Amino acid sequence: MVEERSGRLLLIGELADQAQVSLRTIRHYEEQGLIASTERPGGSFRRYEPRTVTVLALIRWLRGLHLSLDEIRQHLTAPSTEAAAMVETQVDVLRDEIALADQAIAELRDHLHTAAPTSKPDREAVS
Repeated sequence: MVEERSGRLLLIGELADQAQVSLRTIRHYEEQGLIASTERPGGSFRRYEPRTVTVLALIRWLRGLHLSLDEIRQHLTAPSTEAAAMVETQVDVLRDEIALADQAIAELRDHLHTAAPTSKPDREAVS
C-alpha cells in the first residue's frame, strides 16, 4: 500500500518501508537517476520527498510490465501522452509474448496426445 506523509522528508529506511522495497533498490534507482534524494548537508542521511513513495510504486508497476530501467526513465521524464504510448507499446509486446506462449502450449499438448500410449503399461512388467 502506498502511503505518503505530507510535509516532512523521509529517511531512506522509512522510504523503503513505505514503498516496500529494499535499501539497495532505492540506492540503485537513485544511481540510475530514477529517483533523487534531497541535499545531504554535512554528510547527513539521505532524505526523500514523500512523493518518492508514489514514484517507487510506479517504478515497481512498470518493472512488472517488463520495462527496462531505461524505458522507465523515459516514462518518468516524458510528457504523459508519450508515456501512455510507451505503455501501449509494452502491452502489445506482452500480447505477442502471450500469443507465442499459447502457441507453444498448444504444440506441446498436440505432441503429448500423439506421443502418449493408448493404454497404461502393466506395472508388474515394468519392474
